[in-house]
Amino acid sequence: MFATRLARVLLCDNPVLGNEGDTPEACDSCTNCDLSASGNHPDFNVVDRTLGGYLSDASARRRKHTQLGVDIVREFLIEPAGLRPGSAASKVFLIPEADLLNDSSQNALLKTLEEPPNDCYLILLVSSASALLETTRSRCQIIEFDALPDAFVADHLRNTQQLGDADINRLTVIAQGSAGRATWLATIAAHEHFDEALAAVMQAARDPVAASQSLQALAKQITDKIKKTDTGDEADLNEARVGQSTALALTSVVVSEALRLASGSPPRDLGLAAKYTDYFAKTPPSGWSTAARALSKAEYQIKRSFNVGLIFDAVGIALGRAVLGKAA
Repeated sequence: MFATRLARVLLCDNPVLGNEGDTPEACDSCTNCDLSASGNHPDFNVVDRTLGGYLSDASARRRKHTQLGVDIVREFLIEPAGLRPGSAASKVFLIPEADLLNDSSQNALLKTLEEPPNDCYLILLVSSASALLETTRSRCQIIEFDALPDAFVADHLRNTQQLGDADINRLTVIAQGSAGRATWLATIAAHEHFDEALAAVMQAARDPVAASQSLQALAKQITDKIKKTDTGDEADLNEARVGQSTALALTSVVVSEALRLASGSPPRDLGLAAKYTDYFAKTPPSGWSTAARALSKAEYQIKRSFNVGLIFDAVGIALGRAVLGKAA
């Protein structure tokens, strides 16, 4: 949202000061603002994996673009960045999935990042700056965004969704400080799968591999819902990856609650039955800390297209040890 708003200011003919009096905003009345509002501005370029289907090389078009490859970056960013703007005084390139830039793509992009044309702006969005190479980071001006307070996200959900408190709290925890992500999760009713994630966590004590398979089945259920729901995320060619990440996020809610209880904190209103809150409170927190780290590592590996079965197997083993109260 911020990147798109910034792009509109950069493309506007006559930026004005906003309500606060110190922040430039698009005027919303010039031709370039009209083009931006229509979503068809010729100088606003979104560079994502969907462009793989439009590469000039036929063999490259047929490949499955699970990462933002060098061929996409060269054809749709580096080359057009050298051209003059068509309508506005500037050109803006937005990479919403910069986490998925591989090493070759980033190395190819270095010169453009270091010496962009005077009328060219590049905006890279990442969940963490560490997802980029140091050589890439050193050529960027990094702007960090703090997570929104949980209370703010929860209030946003109460004002926009017809949900009970437990479901709102589940979505708030999964969203990790993002109101937009919370709304999207509500759209696919991710909170309805909380009990399935909880069951998989408990199953891990008996059979970690079976728990892994249960979580993979859960990921497929969520993926199927994503495919049937217009989420507005046209940039994502791999719904399976989103489904897997969402299943891991649901599992993380269970693990974070278990860690809280094991550390002596009071339970949150997540609709967790008393038998589970009592059980988790008796387990050592070290096992849940290890499980939380395993889930974080799994999230990273999902984005990097590691073997899905092995990723979930590792999570199942870590969950099994935590449920059984084994030390990390």
